[in-house]
Amino acid sequence: MDFDKMTKDNIWSREKILKEATYTGFLFGGIGFIVANLFGKRVLGLTPKVNLASSIATMVTSGYMYRGIYYKELMAKQAELQLLSAQEPEKEN
Repeated sequence: MDFDKMTKDNIWSREKILKEATYTGFLFGGIGFIVANLFGKRVLGLTPKVNLASSIATMVTSGYMYRGIYYKELMAKQAELQLLSAQEPEKEN
C-alpha cells in the first residue's frame, strides 16, 4: 500500500480513492489470473476449459477483495489526515 501520495496538504476525494482502489484491484486481479492459470496448468493439470474458468473466478474474486481492502485502508487514511488537519491550528502570515 502506497500512502505517501495522500498527505495532510493533499487529501484525496472519495472519487479519487475509489478510482485508485479500482485500478489496483484490476491490476491485482490480472496478476491473480496469470498465477492461477499457470498453477492450474502446471501443478494441478486441469483441462483448458476448467483452468480458464477457475482462473477467471480467481481473477474476479482476488481483484474485488483487494479493491475492497485497499479502499477501506485509503478511506481510513483520509479520515486520519482530515482529523490531523482539523486539529492543527492555522498559521498566520
